Amino acid sequence: MALLAVLVAPGLSAQPEGKRKSEIVKAGPKVPAASAARYRDARTLERKGDQAGALLAYQEAAEAGHGRAQMRLAEIYDKGNTAVKRDYAKALYWYEKARAQGLQIPKPHPYVSGR
Repeated sequence: MALLAVLVAPGLSAQPEGKRKSEIVKAGPKVPAASAARYRDARTLERKGDQAGALLAYQEAAEAGHGRAQMRLAEIYDKGNTAVKRDYAKALYWYEKARAQGLQIPKPHPYVSGR
């Protein structure tokens, strides 16, 4: 197995220019641009009345880590619509995922524990 070594010349930093390590760590995971675009697609499809297309787009964005898509997917499963029946277990799953992303879920919500 080959060992890869990275050499940094004296006086140079391995950090990205203009950013300190603390800034990079605090930034946290970024949502990929593709998932943000898919979320926008979902909103557009929902406004046009394409519930099945919107559900699929929200699902793809949510699985890619988009917090607002996770929240909207939870709401859809919470209430149900023409594309999907109510599914409380899925609603809870996506509410918890959205909460983990830092989104506020109105309390008291029957599916979210009081953490």
